Amino acid sequence: MKIETIKERIKMSKTKLEKINGTLERHNKQLLKKSKALIDIGIDLKNYDKYDRKVITSEAYWDVCDYESKLKDIENNAKKIREVNVTLAKLQEQLENQLAKEIETNNLIPEVLNVFLENWKQKCITFYNELATEYITLVSKEYTEYAITLEELKEFKMEIRNKETRRYEMVNKYSDEEVEKILSVEISEYKRAEIKRTIRYRYIQKFKDSHFASDMAVLEKIIEHHETINNIMLNKILDYDVKMKKETFISRIKEVIGEIKDLSGLNISSKGEINGIAKGLKANAKVETISAGGYAVQCWHYRVLVNTIK
Repeated sequence: MKIETIKERIKMSKTKLEKINGTLERHNKQLLKKSKALIDIGIDLKNYDKYDRKVITSEAYWDVCDYESKLKDIENNAKKIREVNVTLAKLQEQLENQLAKEIETNNLIPEVLNVFLENWKQKCITFYNELATEYITLVSKEYTEYAITLEELKEFKMEIRNKETRRYEMVNKYSDEEVEKILSVEISEYKRAEIKRTIRYRYIQKFKDSHFASDMAVLEKIIEHHETINNIMLNKILDYDVKMKKETFISRIKEVIGEIKDLSGLNISSKGEINGIAKGLKANAKVETISAGGYAVQCWHYRVLVNTIK
């Protein structure tokens, strides 16, 4: 779980706890008033039977019921407070563990990895901006063609209605079934949807089918109203990815060599890949990066191989 997410949940839990405590305080004040009223009429709240009509009158019976109901309210709120406190304790523990892990990772990260991932991020920014621009262009083309097609249909319908054009002239462009629909009704919602589906498949769907789902998921987050690119959101997404890639990189190496002693043997090759020797308490290992993508079909990505040196 992201550190920001944990912090937000802690904040929400504290707000919830504050509200419950406020409710509990209100219930306690109300209970105090009800208790005093019952004691004043001679009811022993430590030992009573609300069904005993010799002690508790019919009118007092309902006051006792209110008193007992208030006790249950207090009990329920106390239970909620305990539950929220348990949740808060778990979240606090998660936060401390994540922060400790982040500090440990940052202390181990060599500068060469920072440079490598900054290069990766910049390539991603370029790739997603180009991809988003292409997508926005296709959406604009789709809307334009959709509008033109509707206008053509309306014109043909008007021409037929005015008997200025013969039916066979329409058949040259549309099927018999389409002609019947055009002549029988106004441009229906069904027809509009049919046209849009056809055009969307021609442009948008083919575009999506030709790219990876992970890249399309990023586009959905950074394109606003089908016309602008939100680079602030893109940077936020990539910054989080960089953070996770650093943790993964260090974890992969530690799995093979144990406690890390020295990563100064890592360097960036002429291809922009990070390679070299990692020294650890348990063993030394050769680190190799294999990259792919970076062109129109898929964003530049890589995988890290860590093999023990024998």
